[in-house]
Amino acid sequence: MLVCLLAMGSQRVHAQESTRAYRIKAAYLFNFVRFTSWPDASTTARTICVIGEAGFAPSLQGLDGNVANGSEVQTYSGPGLPEDRRCDVVFIGRDAEANTRSILRAVASRPVLTVSMAEGFARNGGMIGMRVAENRIRLDVHIGALRSAGLRVTS
Repeated sequence: MLVCLLAMGSQRVHAQESTRAYRIKAAYLFNFVRFTSWPDASTTARTICVIGEAGFAPSLQGLDGNVANGSEVQTYSGPGLPEDRRCDVVFIGRDAEANTRSILRAVASRPVLTVSMAEGFARNGGMIGMRVAENRIRLDVHIGALRSAGLRVTS
């Protein structure tokens, strides 16, 4: 019985850590919208799309309706790119990492900020790679990919 209680407690701690990690990622995505300039500056809404990370959805929904850089933030979370809406930011989650190349190709001709925590993401054509080092999130930025998409990121 003690083993069962320890296992249940361990799952709860893991779930809390995951929720915290998703909230931190959501805050980063929101700030990316705040500090990115798109060529179509007159747009009144910016959509953050999270592909392939279902657990992210509750933390992401907290961003809906907030204003960043003069635009209302909207969110989408699903297994693939949505067909019925435009994404301004695409976060490629763990469950979609195998499809990274096809997702990058699908948004290549548009001003879409691409973000992932996949190993080497920015080196492999993505725009912002997020990684954990020394208990902090570090960002690897591919300036060439940003410029090619017509995006400008400031701090």
